[in-house]
Amino acid sequence: MNTNLIPNGSFEAGLADWEATPNGVTFVQNEAKRFVMLTAEGHSAAICSEAIDVQPGAAYFVEVERAIRGDCEITVIGSSSLLKPDHFGEVIPTERRVRVQVTARPGNRVGIARVEAKPVGARAQIENIRSTAAFHKPGEPFEILCEIKNNGSDALEAEVARLVTRDHDLMEERTEAYVPMLGAGESATASWSVQKQRLAYAPFEIEFEYPGGLIRAKGATLRHTPTTEPRTVQSVAGGRRWFCVAGRKLRFIGHETDLEYGPGLLTTPEGVNLGVLRQFGQIVEASGGVLPLWSKLRRLSPAGAELSGKNDVAEWDFLIRPDHASRGIAVELRLRAKKRLQGCRIEVAPFQTELPMRSSGASLELTTPKGLVFIAWSTVGRLGLSFEAFDQSGLATFRSERLTLGPGTPIRAVVSISPADRAIRVR
Repeated sequence: MNTNLIPNGSFEAGLADWEATPNGVTFVQNEAKRFVMLTAEGHSAAICSEAIDVQPGAAYFVEVERAIRGDCEITVIGSSSLLKPDHFGEVIPTERRVRVQVTARPGNRVGIARVEAKPVGARAQIENIRSTAAFHKPGEPFEILCEIKNNGSDALEAEVARLVTRDHDLMEERTEAYVPMLGAGESATASWSVQKQRLAYAPFEIEFEYPGGLIRAKGATLRHTPTTEPRTVQSVAGGRRWFCVAGRKLRFIGHETDLEYGPGLLTTPEGVNLGVLRQFGQIVEASGGVLPLWSKLRRLSPAGAELSGKNDVAEWDFLIRPDHASRGIAVELRLRAKKRLQGCRIEVAPFQTELPMRSSGASLELTTPKGLVFIAWSTVGRLGLSFEAFDQSGLATFRSERLTLGPGTPIRAVVSISPADRAIRVR
C-alpha cells in the first residue's frame, strides 16, 4: 500500500497536481519537514488523495499524520460510496478504487504531513450470536448459532469454532463446528444442537482460533417462549406478568421472565406470529459479547408500557407505545452510562424470525403461512442508528456506530416498526 496517499507525497513539486479546495490550502516547508496547511476560515479546506486499489470487503486502517495539531474529518470516497472510518479508524470499502479526503471545517486548521491506508491483515470476528430457543417450547431441542466473519484483508484458512458451556447438554456432544476458508468480507454460519439447558438463563462462550489469534464472544439462552394473549381491541392492555401494545396493523406482546422483561412476540392483529424482539435494546461490546437491557415494568398507561432497568454499565428507561401515525409500534430508549465502555454499539429493538425473510433498504418481506407481510423500520433521535438485516440469519436491528460510553453519557433513540404496502426495492 502507498506510504503516502497525498499526490506528490514527496512534496518536491509543492502543490503541483494536488486536488484541493480553491482556498485555505497552502504548502509549508521548513528545515524539519514539509506539510500541507489546511486553514478553514469562511469555507472548508480539503485535500484528496489519488485513487488507490483496495479489496472490497476488506478492512483498512486510515491514518493522518499531523505536522500541526488540529481537527479534521477523514472520508473514503468511491464512485458511488462515501464512508467514514469507525471508532478504531477503520473502514471497509465496497468498491475496488477509492480516494481518501481530509477536510478541515470552518474555524479549524491542521497541518497534514501524511495520509495512509493500511490493510489490517488476517482478522476474524464472531457476530450475530443467537439461538432458536424463543421459537420452541421450554425443554425442546434448539440451536445456538453465530456467524464467523473475515473482516480482515487476508483470507482465513478452514478452522473450527468451539462452544464452551457447562449449562447446555449438546446433542452428540459435539462442541466443535467446522468453518470453511473465508475470503475478505465473507462469513459462514456455525451451529450447535442443544438437547436442553440446565438453567433458566444459561450463559455460553464461543471461541474461534486462527493464525491471527484467539477470539471469544459471550452469549446466553433463556428458557422462555414468547406467547400470545387473548385478543384485545385496546391499544394498550395488560395483566399479571404480561402486557400488549398494539397499532392498527402490528402488536407486541411482552411476558415477564425469570429475568424481568426482555423477549416479546411481534404479531399481526389476526394473530400471525412474525418473530420476536429479542430485547427492547442491548449493548454489543467490542469483543462481540452482548449486554441485554433487561427491564422491570414500571407503569402501564394509555400512552404505553414504561419499563426501566440498570446494570454495572448503565441505567435505562424504555417506552413501548402505539405509533398511531404509522399503524405500528414504537420503542423509545433513554440510557445513561455509569462507567466507561469503549468501542461498543447500541442496538434498539433487535428482531429475529424463523420465517423466510428478504430485506431491502429498511424494509423486511416475511413469508408467512397466510401470505407476504411487509414491515418498515424507521428511527429518530440524536443517536445515529443504521438499519442492518441479515436475511440468512433472520436478524434485523437498528445499530449505532462504535462509540465510547462514559459516566453521564446520555443516549436517546426511537425506533418505529410499522406495516408497509410492499418492500422498498433498492438496486
